[in-house]
Amino acid sequence: MMQRTQDALVGNVEGVEALYVAGLKRIFDTAIGEDILVAQAHGYWPCAAEGNDVILFDVDGQRELTRFSFPRQNKDGGLCIADFFRDVASNERDVIALQVVTMGRRASEAAREWFAENRYQDYLYLHGLSVEMAEVDCSGSSWSSSERVMPISSALSSANSCFWSPRLGQAG
Repeated sequence: MMQRTQDALVGNVEGVEALYVAGLKRIFDTAIGEDILVAQAHGYWPCAAEGNDVILFDVDGQRELTRFSFPRQNKDGGLCIADFFRDVASNERDVIALQVVTMGRRASEAAREWFAENRYQDYLYLHGLSVEMAEVDCSGSSWSSSERVMPISSALSSANSCFWSPRLGQAG
């Protein structure tokens, strides 16, 4: 069956596009229906520095949430991103703007599950879709206006409504 399908599609660009779009739409509908793709973006954080670390704090500026260690320039007097923020001992907080965009942990979990279940095509579609949706969310552009996303943008633009949901455009 698979070989007949492949043979029928050789030289048939429209058939390949239709098959691809149908598969992608199926995975997209599943991902939305099962809340697999949930965009998450975060922006401004109270922060302070300690050595080469930038420490992010909760809104109150007291409770440490996480820290990022940054490299220092490899030369005498080399700088580090942490050098540009107040020291943690001062108890005064700066603010750092970070953009973290992800489709969330559930997308990664579902991709692993589908891979383990030998659903390789579904896994590949979901992985590609989640990566592209995170990029779209990050850039603020839509699939239909982004020529670099897919070479078959004309086929996708006719199905644009299936690729955008208000839920995906919101920060989590």
